[in-house]
Amino acid sequence: MKGLHISDVHNDRVALNAVKDHAIRRNDLEFIAITGDFLGPYLSIYEGGKIKNSFEFIVEHIAPYLNPDEPVSFNEVLEQILKSSSFPIDFKQAAEEYVSLINKFEANAENQYSDLINILEQFPQNVLTIPGNWDSPSYFKFFEAYDIHRKNTRINGVKFAGYGGANMGPSRVPNVAVMNFDEKKLDKFLSKEDPDVALTHMPAEGIQDMADEETSFGCCRVLTYARGREPSAVLSGHAHSDIGIGKDDFIKTVFVNAGNLGFYEESLGKGYFYEIDVDNKGVYSTIPCKVVSGQVIINEEADILENEILTKKTRVEEKPEVVGEKVESC
Repeated sequence: MKGLHISDVHNDRVALNAVKDHAIRRNDLEFIAITGDFLGPYLSIYEGGKIKNSFEFIVEHIAPYLNPDEPVSFNEVLEQILKSSSFPIDFKQAAEEYVSLINKFEANAENQYSDLINILEQFPQNVLTIPGNWDSPSYFKFFEAYDIHRKNTRINGVKFAGYGGANMGPSRVPNVAVMNFDEKKLDKFLSKEDPDVALTHMPAEGIQDMADEETSFGCCRVLTYARGREPSAVLSGHAHSDIGIGKDDFIKTVFVNAGNLGFYEESLGKGYFYEIDVDNKGVYSTIPCKVVSGQVIINEEADILENEILTKKTRVEEKPEVVGEKVESC
């Protein structure tokens, strides 16, 4: 069963429209899997810094004004500051600035989601999505029809399940746009669902997970889940610079990092995604694709190289009891 794997759209509607037009012309595609980070920049770096400063000021200095026997959330603290006259003026200024910028962030996020949903609705295939670490809580309101975060679905007998988010949030909006993410819950959910194809925003630790030469964006629980259940494929994104197909010596699972479809200022390029042929028995082909000047280019030469990776790696039939230091560190 053929489909497209897209990730990290980052509000690049030109690129997403190009993929949509490509998908409309194809009558052999049955699914579109998008593994998070739909939003692009929603605040400037300067505004993100102001939010962080306001948040840290309140957290560091609020304790003397609160009852230690009555725990409250940060939102409840904000409400108290804005409604009460007992707080110093600098607290009110910090709270007002924080609320104002968060409201701006949410408005920008909802505008972006609305435009992106209009494009997704035009895909003739089954569209499956999960959120990324750039996505706001509004994601769930807009993507209800497509979202499989902590859910499952079947397409022509192939089971899909997803777990989105990441263990880090965007630096521009700390503590707000961060999706709730729990590595142990990811492992438990996907292991219980046992899908043929798993969608995760974070790649498996050690497999197509490098943000640069020194920084890993991988999740060890994605790897432990895959080693325990051996899905046909794990589809992810997040690590823009480590696009490609990965294998683990212990299992048959194929790991696909689609890279970033949309523009991101810290990435070297954009427009990347994959065509993949997969079912409940395995992955049969992966074709790297790219949007260039609003047109989709299919790299058939790279397809040959990727398939060599799939055929040369041999599967270990008996899994060893000890699966490696990285997995044990979870």
